[in-house]
Amino acid sequence: MLVLTLLHVLAAILWVGGMAFAHLCLRPAAEAVLPPPLRLPLMAGALTRFFVIAAISAAVLVVTGHAMIVWLGGMAAVTWPVHIMLLLGWVMAGLLAYLLLVPRRRLVVAVAAADWPQAAAALKQVRLVVTINLALGLVTSGLGASARWVP
Repeated sequence: MLVLTLLHVLAAILWVGGMAFAHLCLRPAAEAVLPPPLRLPLMAGALTRFFVIAAISAAVLVVTGHAMIVWLGGMAAVTWPVHIMLLLGWVMAGLLAYLLLVPRRRLVVAVAAADWPQAAAALKQVRLVVTINLALGLVTSGLGASARWVP
């Protein structure tokens, strides 16, 4: 159970922390100093690399989360925060899949074509979904931290 918990927490830190860094630090800094022909390829490259880490983290979270629930005796044996955490985790994974398949792909194609308006529009869509996923990730992390203490 210790290994499952450690893997679960590390995967959450990488995914949620990476979203926080990209959204709250990298994007605003790049936006403040780089014109679109420099900023948009940077963001496309950084996000492409990050989404690989996020996808691996999401897979680890799904596997370890379900394994811990089984270890603890199934859904009937876990507290209500775990139920909500599981639901939010699946919503987040779905949003990540959407990010990978739709706006990230549009961003990469637009950057390759030097179509800066389309790239900016795709990045705006990425930013919206990452904002939602970051909020869900913070709530889910709070639930995970409190689940042990809730009756």
